Amino acid sequence: MIAVDPRNDGETVYIASQFGAFVRLDGGTTGRTGFIQPRPKKDEKLRWNWLAPIIVSSFHPDVVYVGSQKVHRSWNQGRTWEVLSGDLTKDKPNGNVPFSTLTQLAESPFHFERLYAGADDGSVKTTADGGVTWTDISTPAKDKWVTRLTASSHVDGRLYCSQNGYRDDDWTPYVWKSEDFGKTWTSIASGLPSMPVNTLREDPGNPNVLYVGNDDGVYVSIDRGGSWMMLGGGLPNTPVHDLAVQARDREIVIASHARSVYKISLKWLDEIVKGTFKDKKLDIHEAQSLSGQKDWPYANYPTYAEGKPNDHDLAVTVWSTVMGEGTLELLDKDGKAVVSKKVTVDNGINFMTLKTLLKPGDRWAPFEAPDKPKDPKEALKDPYAGRRPTYIPVGDYKVVLTVKGEKAEKQVKVSA
Repeated sequence: MIAVDPRNDGETVYIASQFGAFVRLDGGTTGRTGFIQPRPKKDEKLRWNWLAPIIVSSFHPDVVYVGSQKVHRSWNQGRTWEVLSGDLTKDKPNGNVPFSTLTQLAESPFHFERLYAGADDGSVKTTADGGVTWTDISTPAKDKWVTRLTASSHVDGRLYCSQNGYRDDDWTPYVWKSEDFGKTWTSIASGLPSMPVNTLREDPGNPNVLYVGNDDGVYVSIDRGGSWMMLGGGLPNTPVHDLAVQARDREIVIASHARSVYKISLKWLDEIVKGTFKDKKLDIHEAQSLSGQKDWPYANYPTYAEGKPNDHDLAVTVWSTVMGEGTLELLDKDGKAVVSKKVTVDNGINFMTLKTLLKPGDRWAPFEAPDKPKDPKEALKDPYAGRRPTYIPVGDYKVVLTVKGEKAEKQVKVSA
């Protein structure tokens, strides 16, 4: 688990290895680290989940919360701790690893003393008075592992909860929404595949947009859980365990179980939400004009590599409700196809490329220079011409996509 102090460009970071081994790392000039796990009282045993939760308060970053089977709060970045609750779990028997432990903590963005806690045994609790009293708000899936609690930053009282049951061979997607601080829950999992749900996030800029990470990848809803569609963009089918939306740059960062991190721009999703593509069957929304063509043939080959210089691909972004095989072409001013390729078009946003390389260079081609040039033109010939790749000429072009009788086009320019 990781939590970041937003001050000083995030120099102070809280990190945890297994079973609540929390450490505060002070970056910047000191680089100091400190072990900050709360200590149990005499004759007390604290149970820490393999991934014990930690959050930094949005009201003041000196305030930090962590969860064992209890909720602990620090007012001073983990130097000292107070206990805000008793055991919030069902206190079920433990095996070779701790069970009946808290897996999730969430803080209301509207009320400092409103907290939510979820556990691996399905327990969900809330307090509205900073831990003086706690109320059970468990979902209808009362025994399923709580994988995420998200308190809406848009509407006070709106709460989301995701759970999974794969440890019980249950592949049902559990995603819930509450509009009354968890008193009542409504399932919003309809349309999601039968895959364990590992995380859920609300878009910070749009209350109707939700993201779910499951064992298949990432799914997005633009109607607050009414329907779901897959967020692709080259993401492999891999379990996704965490998501973060970068509000300023409109990007989503995806953490997979394979320990790889992916980043996808959300600007195309924003276009869908705005209705940019409404009533359009096929649309080339963006085709990238290219510049610097006069320098392309002179790019260096990769060091110690047998490859060729960059191909300077032309990027094309397509919206389609037509699915199937199609043809993507680059036409010159006379309508002649200078580049063409077969493409597979999916429903939604498609990212495609067209190569501008017409003939690869030969890095081993011999040096060719006339011993006795007959005229200045011959003397000025490039002796390495045989090694140079050939690209499409400078000029105005048209990108054309044809799929099942539907056609879309976009003007592009290749300049020197």
